[in-house]
Amino acid sequence: MSSRYINKDVEKRLYAESMGRCMNPACIKELFSKNGDMVEKAHIDPYCKTADNTFENLY
Repeated sequence: MSSRYINKDVEKRLYAESMGRCMNPACIKELFSKNGDMVEKAHIDPYCKTADNTFENLY
């Protein structure tokens, strides 16, 4: 079974390309909590079906 761990470089790219906001068109929430932690990353195709933590499958 693969890990749900998301590489730090992928997290940084998500933040950089999204300018700190959720990339889901139906959502405009900020990606970071007040303490600086990234709040949530969502898989486009469910992780349980793909085990895919690449940038292309996250928003």
